[in-house]
Amino acid sequence: MKKAGLLFLLWISIVWTSGAQAPVNVGVGAKAGKIAGKVIDSETGMPLEFANIIIYDVQDSSMVTGSMADATGTFVVENLPFGQFYAEAKFIGYDKNQVSNIKLSPGQKVVNVGVIKVAPAVSQLEEIEVTAERTQVDYRVDKKVINVSDNIAATGGNAVMALENIPSIQVDIEGNVLLRGSSNFTVFIDGKPTVLDPSEVLQQTPASSIENIEIITNPSAKYDPDGVAGIINIVLKKKREAGMNGVVNAMVGTNDKYQVDGLVNMNRGKWNFFLGLNYQDRKFLGEGTGERITDLGDTSLFLNTTSDGFFKREGESVRAGVGYQLNDNHKLSMNLNMGNYAFGRESNEDQITTTEPTSETTYIDNFSSFRRDGRYFNSDLTWNWDIGENQNLVTYFYYAGSTGENNDFQNSDFLDENGNPTGEAPFRTLGFETSTESEYRFKTDYTHTFANQAKLEAGYQWRKDIEQENFTFSTWDPETNDWPVDPDIRNTSNFERDIHGFYATYASKLSFLEYMIGLRGEYTDRSLENVSIDSVYSINRMDWFPTLHLSKPIGEQIEVYTSYSRRIDRPRSWYLDPFVYQRDQFTKRAGNPALEPEYIDSYEFGVQREFEKVFVGIEGYHRITRNKITRVQSTDPTDPNVIIYSWQNLSNDKATGAELSVNYFPSKKLSFNISGNVYNYQVFGDLGEQPVDQSSTNVDGRLNATWKAAKNTRLQLNTIWMGPTVTAQGERQGMYGFNVSVRQDMFKNKLSATLQARDIFDTMNFEYTSNGTNFTSTSFRDRESQIIMLTLSFKINNYRPDRRERGDGGGGMDMGGDF
Repeated sequence: MKKAGLLFLLWISIVWTSGAQAPVNVGVGAKAGKIAGKVIDSETGMPLEFANIIIYDVQDSSMVTGSMADATGTFVVENLPFGQFYAEAKFIGYDKNQVSNIKLSPGQKVVNVGVIKVAPAVSQLEEIEVTAERTQVDYRVDKKVINVSDNIAATGGNAVMALENIPSIQVDIEGNVLLRGSSNFTVFIDGKPTVLDPSEVLQQTPASSIENIEIITNPSAKYDPDGVAGIINIVLKKKREAGMNGVVNAMVGTNDKYQVDGLVNMNRGKWNFFLGLNYQDRKFLGEGTGERITDLGDTSLFLNTTSDGFFKREGESVRAGVGYQLNDNHKLSMNLNMGNYAFGRESNEDQITTTEPTSETTYIDNFSSFRRDGRYFNSDLTWNWDIGENQNLVTYFYYAGSTGENNDFQNSDFLDENGNPTGEAPFRTLGFETSTESEYRFKTDYTHTFANQAKLEAGYQWRKDIEQENFTFSTWDPETNDWPVDPDIRNTSNFERDIHGFYATYASKLSFLEYMIGLRGEYTDRSLENVSIDSVYSINRMDWFPTLHLSKPIGEQIEVYTSYSRRIDRPRSWYLDPFVYQRDQFTKRAGNPALEPEYIDSYEFGVQREFEKVFVGIEGYHRITRNKITRVQSTDPTDPNVIIYSWQNLSNDKATGAELSVNYFPSKKLSFNISGNVYNYQVFGDLGEQPVDQSSTNVDGRLNATWKAAKNTRLQLNTIWMGPTVTAQGERQGMYGFNVSVRQDMFKNKLSATLQARDIFDTMNFEYTSNGTNFTSTSFRDRESQIIMLTLSFKINNYRPDRRERGDGGGGMDMGGDF
């Protein structure tokens, strides 16, 4: 909180200094006049939140005062003297526009200038017949917006492929996403939760169905505080123009990669419908090596592994929605999403175990397979009531359910040094796990916008999570050729959690400074029952989450902002369950019922500046995590060949860094997006009796270049570089990669063909090292490279994604107030 106070004092000094330098012409007469209006994007029709409106005196063109547009693009400038003025609307990335002949007098104290349209500055670089392109990443005061529709490299892929070229984002070998080095974040779809794991949501959502992705690292108190790194909100494509339209996409890639998806929209009067379908089947090859050395005192145990195999992901889904405008004040909408999913891996491993100094050697040919199959369903019903007098009430009910099962099979054949069977019976195990999950939410949000554009928001949310897991472990009996269940390795656990949350935010303006303060409180009632060991672990806790957002324009082309939020990361149910799960003959997993939630204090400070052909954004951040939850590994005290994975609370970790993003448009046909992320990561605490104190300076970089080779032909180059980083028990080495894409539009843009080549130089490989109390391990994994994918897209009725209206359920997340 001391840092938040220092940031606030810094802001006050900036405001005071800037205010002292601002030219003001008080004019003649009482300050009773008012000018109002709205600022929108001339091409998309969308409101421009945070647009600056400056009022000038006609006589000498001196600045009188100014204001900012709110989330709807609306502005009101009050306390103006009577006289003649002109207004100028401007926003970073757009050309300014003026409104003249504004007269305020005792007989006309209020003037509404109507809608002011401003055009993207990029459009000056385009030929007349070509529509201006959006940048791949738009920087807003409160979030980053990734424009997936214009990202050629993501065509035919999923949300992970759309994110991998974005600053702040890292993607591991299996497509799991890290946001500023953390895998703990919340994923929303159209501003609403989903029953699937965040990583699975990003994998299952086709990029062709996404309009944009919002990355919100410091959300306001209006939103769930869960997740270390913040919120990733996926905004799906919608179309609200009259009639029917849609799009169909099909992708095929080397080594069995397929995807087909489609979206159809229909708008009839007060009714709006949409239906989307998706099917995907992707297979990724890989190989690797590993070595683990275990110190047993007078002897050392060496385990060397060479492996090859594949990772596969499948899924089918359908999403649908309907909206009905009852009248000007009431709107109802209902959405549902359901589907099947599966993912898993198969691996063939050659394992050599050697004991020194006795030189005892064992050769094992190991085959392992893991597969998870599941079904899910979620639906929501929203009622939007425009009460009148600038008041609004949104009530929302959500239900989600899922079922799943895991099959974990291991087969080990024992060989001699020449690779021949020894005659010893194979060792075979089968782990089987089923799970069911349900989630209920009821939420109501109240908003009151006052005459001076100040905004008060308040709300309540009830959330209930129910989970049940059943696990059995079987070892093959060669004498009976049967799979008897081990009675000592079976478990049933029941998990329930109720969270009652309430919040309030208040946003207003002081001179040219915008601010929003917020506070959220959550009461948690949680219970975990382990049936096998007849134990119940309960907790009741009250938590508070303050937030602060500040923003100020300096001049015409500079925007400065800062924010603070407190967040929480609650341990998952399997992190808590103390039962020891047998995964295979060398691996076990055990939860820790003593785990406490992580608490995160997040600070950010950013500056945006626009030049003639260049946009520059710099964002600094400092994140402190207390009670850090870390997966740790240790040797089984009863068998040094076995590693046990569990979770512990470290003291804390810190991440301090800065992100730089540059959008450069040197010509009509060429554009660049260059970004980099530099941060220092430190993790320290105690893992049992082993002290941990590691730090590293991490550097990531991205370069995206787009060239319009012809009117309907675009080429794109994407490069990624990820520097090395540390973990609680080791480190990961750095890596880099290159992707190339080309898109050809045909038949008046009704048909598009995109050809991609990914990791063209086979350089995106992963290398890890880990160290424990009595072991050291290294691993190297080479994932499939030089992947070729071809995607065809066909538009029905010249479908183009909606960029004019968000409305309720439109997907964008309003941060409350003007944030």
